[in-house]
Amino acid sequence: MNVPRPWLLGLALLATLAMLVVLARPARADGMGELRLVEVPVAGYYLSLATDPSPLTTGTATVNVLLQDPARQPQLDAQVTLRAAPLGEPLGPAVPARLGASANRLLYSAALPLDRAGTWQLVVMVAGPLGREEVTTTLTVEPAPPWPPLAPVVMVLLPSLLVVAGFLARQRRARRGLTVNRNIS
Repeated sequence: MNVPRPWLLGLALLATLAMLVVLARPARADGMGELRLVEVPVAGYYLSLATDPSPLTTGTATVNVLLQDPARQPQLDAQVTLRAAPLGEPLGPAVPARLGASANRLLYSAALPLDRAGTWQLVVMVAGPLGREEVTTTLTVEPAPPWPPLAPVVMVLLPSLLVVAGFLARQRRARRGLTVNRNIS
């Protein structure tokens, strides 16, 4: 049985779509993430806080903080530090949030390890020319979905299957004497 090229092209298209479905993640144009706090007064600033991914899952989360002065202008001369822990446990070590670490250069960003599901306490400490203060909020962290570990398997397995299918199709054509002359003028 000869395998027609449209079938092979269809298989390649299906493999590509399968990889996109498995690996796709929604993207945000603002570079901020899911808003958790909006313009909360802290140490003379207005603080907005967002997290990514949404919803939060175990692993590493990105925490973005926007500081604005009373005139709502971004403030880039403060120090922002994060501490987090599951609710009821001692806070973990301080994690400094840095400017320019995210796509939006006006945000203070930090990678925060979230090692288990549940409710977490997040303390954001702000120190700058207008004052020093901290704000506390809670975050709900869900278990990570079970499918991301399959992504590398899909990325290797599907293209490999395409190569094997092409090789088998070529062997079948050669056995039947249906070789393709690529030097046709």
